[in-house]
Amino acid sequence: MKRYSLSIAFLITCISGFALARNLPARAESVNSSQLIASEVVTPQKAIAQLLNSPKPKAEWFTPELLTKLPLAQIEQILADLQIIVGNCRDVQGQGVSYLAICDRGNVPIKIRLNPDGKIAAFFLGKHQQTFEQAVASFKALEGEVSLLVMEGKNQRAGIRADQPMAVGSAFKLAVLNALKNQIAEGKLTWGKVISLQTKHQSLPTGLLQNWSAGSLLTVQTLAGLMISLSDNTATDTLIDLVGRQEVERFSLRNRPLLKTREMFTLRGSKNAELLKKYRFANTSDRLQILQEISRQDLPDVMEFVTNPKVSLDIEWIFTTRELCALIEDVADLPLMSFNSGIADPTGWAKVAFKGGSDAGVLNFTTFLQSKTGKSYCVSATWNNTKPVSEVQFATLYKGLIDTIPK
Repeated sequence: MKRYSLSIAFLITCISGFALARNLPARAESVNSSQLIASEVVTPQKAIAQLLNSPKPKAEWFTPELLTKLPLAQIEQILADLQIIVGNCRDVQGQGVSYLAICDRGNVPIKIRLNPDGKIAAFFLGKHQQTFEQAVASFKALEGEVSLLVMEGKNQRAGIRADQPMAVGSAFKLAVLNALKNQIAEGKLTWGKVISLQTKHQSLPTGLLQNWSAGSLLTVQTLAGLMISLSDNTATDTLIDLVGRQEVERFSLRNRPLLKTREMFTLRGSKNAELLKKYRFANTSDRLQILQEISRQDLPDVMEFVTNPKVSLDIEWIFTTRELCALIEDVADLPLMSFNSGIADPTGWAKVAFKGGSDAGVLNFTTFLQSKTGKSYCVSATWNNTKPVSEVQFATLYKGLIDTIPK
């Protein structure tokens, strides 16, 4: 899972005159999103309203000089992501070149300059401003099913279907880590135990151990670190076999049998379409027999899952966001949980622990945060849809929510 650094404050072109309006008195002008610029006198307020509310920006709204520096496709993507966060903008306040768009789920500072023909010659979108409540509400605009939980200590600050079981991708590896930590606490394993990689554990990316030779030696600590920081699937399957599938299932009650990542890929492979149908209707015992059968098969070609990803929300790992918050809280003290801080900026927090998960139609981000004043938080969000979902959009909403939590 890659680390994100997202901001909406980057649309800057030809801003030399923007400072002139800094001290001008503010003026408000209500603007309906259906107003069109081309049919009447253009004002900056109307240009802003159309820019922020229209489904697709049009080339004729901008000067050719601006579009040479900032392509229309890039403008379209930026505005689409912003609309998901703040919703419809109902009012534009300001004068000169400095304005504030008042929107359903937040406000957007914007500077804009029009040429004599009413075309946008330059504009700058500042970072959107949201309250905690608005940031939570932004998730409701996503198409498909969404679950969200924000905990402050043991108290729930916000929740959207927080007890709804949903597919969470690699976030299930928190259960593997919990089982491992438990066995180390009981003295059954040690972090320094050396493990030899085996061919039967070789999986598909993410990760890097799938490219290592069988017989390579790694400690349990290294395997766990790779499982969390790089979401290494081969490390994960190695640890599942080490601690035992049933031990992981103790932390994952509705995932029985718990799938290893190699089993998931093989079961979903094109050659196993009929076996997949059988698996879907089988009981736990019969499913285990099917998994034993496919364990002798070669891995499918990774390009099957790259060029034609298929949504399979049931052949997945199923958790609620409340369960994920409990799991990450129990392992947040481990140093390896801070190797990848995910969406949050670690410089603003005393501790950040993160694990995410992604699959076709599946996204989850789960973060444990400890403020410099000692308060602890968990923010877990899951998005499922029957078609591919946008990781950039989800990460933008998630970061916006974290930014509203007091550090």
